[in-house]
Amino acid sequence: MTVVKVNSKERFSETEIGPHHERFFASQEPADDPTIYKQIIFKCAKCGHEIEFNEKNFMKHSHSEYSNLNDEDKKSIDGYLKEESLVGYSFLDFYCSECKRPVSIFYKDGYGGKHGDYICSLDFVLEIELLKSLAT
Repeated sequence: MTVVKVNSKERFSETEIGPHHERFFASQEPADDPTIYKQIIFKCAKCGHEIEFNEKNFMKHSHSEYSNLNDEDKKSIDGYLKEESLVGYSFLDFYCSECKRPVSIFYKDGYGGKHGDYICSLDFVLEIELLKSLAT
């Protein structure tokens, strides 16, 4: 197995989650509207399957140690993080529902802005690739 680091912009339609503003006329001040959410679409590099996330998914996993990966895959990801000294990130991990590829999304998040809104920056993705000799 090989762990590959990918820039989140290569997998996601949006990489910044933050306050949502709307206005009807250019002369108006932007109004915060918590009912407006951008779609956050992840596209699997292996099979092209798209998975939609929303900010609640990232809020739920913020600073959590819970993993959806099996022990072997989680150890591979943790080993890569330790080797590369990548610390201080929250993560959300899963298996692609189509091809079952292990994926871990790493992000930094918190609360800020004028109204203490949830802010999240999707920084990078770690994917596990099987070596070709093992995959066949």
